[in-house]
Amino acid sequence: MEIELYSSKLNRSKVRTIYIGGGSPNLLPKGGFQKIISILNQYFHLDQLLEFTVELNPANINQDFIKVLKDNYVNRISIGCQSYSPKELSILGRLHSADQIQSTIDTIKKHNFPMLNLDFIFGIPTQNLASWKANLENAVDTGVTHLSIYNLTYEPQTPLTKDMEQGKYTKPDEDLEWQMYEYAHAYLRKNNFEHYEISNWAKPGNGSIHNQAYWEGRDYIGFGPAAHSYYSKTRRWNKSNLNQYINRLKKHKLPPIEKENIDRKKHRLEKLFLSLRTKKGVELKTISELYNIQQDSVKSLFENKLNHFIDKFIIFDNNFLKLTLEGWFLSNSVISKISNLLDQYNNRRQP
Repeated sequence: MEIELYSSKLNRSKVRTIYIGGGSPNLLPKGGFQKIISILNQYFHLDQLLEFTVELNPANINQDFIKVLKDNYVNRISIGCQSYSPKELSILGRLHSADQIQSTIDTIKKHNFPMLNLDFIFGIPTQNLASWKANLENAVDTGVTHLSIYNLTYEPQTPLTKDMEQGKYTKPDEDLEWQMYEYAHAYLRKNNFEHYEISNWAKPGNGSIHNQAYWEGRDYIGFGPAAHSYYSKTRRWNKSNLNQYINRLKKHKLPPIEKENIDRKKHRLEKLFLSLRTKKGVELKTISELYNIQQDSVKSLFENKLNHFIDKFIIFDNNFLKLTLEGWFLSNSVISKISNLLDQYNNRRQP
């Protein structure tokens, strides 16, 4: 119903990518998945679809569901592995085992999906460099085409955060987390993976087209409770309350949303933040246009004000500003420093 109601606003837009995730889509009955695809096909142009990703939870794999995916445009699978270690999976509250991860991968290979991503987490309490190396070696041995690797974050009120607060676990120190990140970069490069974004590695030609759209600031639309959309320079998101979502759609009304207009200041911060997450970085010409700085002055500004960052956290390469590997690891603080410097310069230039 939400897709149908939205379609009138978007005039049968051409869709380049679809991503079904943010949970366990394989809990859907196969008929439910087929219905979603049928409705999308009815209201949007899918003839130019380049990439269709579905996330899978290894704890709930159904052979029939996998076949339905293969028969309905899906060409990329993303499996939420997180770790091969039983202890680490238990700490994260995951319900699957290492054997189920391998069984899921075997099933995907059997159905010849051309692209496969595995998600892993580093910085898990009790995790050491040896267990992290084992995770990466097991992942590479599967023949996977893409890896997404995230540093564990502690969300408020989650069971793991409560365990940490009660002293059940100790967070690994930052030096160990850096060693894990640095090792992943070196080991995966040796195995022909390109580190093309702060948390993403891909075999040649297997980078995520869908995620690239986020990093480039392209328009996208999300369906479902808490789903986010961005178009017409406005970010919108459905409220997360499931009952409100269902009840409104039963009345043929779009679910309640919140929205944020992206003004110039927010736009340039997001452009900077998203571009610097990627291997390509941000073009000096773009910085010049966003912050009202002469392009020839951008590099000298950094040399004068952030000279200690150059080569350690940032580099200039063919008229692009990029983050180094250590800059990526500390990206939030590094990009904040860069943004503040550019804002200060821009504010001084205002009449």
